[in-house]
Amino acid sequence: MSMELTTHPPVQGQLPLWESGAETMTPATRTRPAAAPRICPNPGCGYRAKGVSARGRLREDLQVVWLVPDPAGSEAAVERRYCHRCCPRPPHHQIADVECAACDCGGPLLVDALAAALITEGIMPDAVRRWLEDHGWREQGTGALVCPDHLSTQ
Repeated sequence: MSMELTTHPPVQGQLPLWESGAETMTPATRTRPAAAPRICPNPGCGYRAKGVSARGRLREDLQVVWLVPDPAGSEAAVERRYCHRCCPRPPHHQIADVECAACDCGGPLLVDALAAALITEGIMPDAVRRWLEDHGWREQGTGALVCPDHLSTQ
């Protein structure tokens, strides 16, 4: 019984496996992924993540953007990042989220007075609207908000 090797035509975008001229990775050309954060950036917390799992959890926590009223009293929304240990929680804080009308993309989480305006009045505070516009969000003709990943379909 003999076996035949058959060669199939290459598929566009497929990487060649056994080409002699293929680029090889050397320690000098390899890049390491960015290290996960080890300390919560919130000055009031300072939680130190120990171990790979805890650093991964902290990295995920810090992907969430929280908008809080400016402590200096201006009409601005201030961006904050929290870990799971120090993030604002009910019942001590009101929390509301901003969502994209085109996908399930979670926008920033609004805290206290910013959240209250959205929850009770259904009105997006001007400070939040400015922050969203500065970060590529757009308002559709219907008033719905879309994240930077989508084109406005007015």
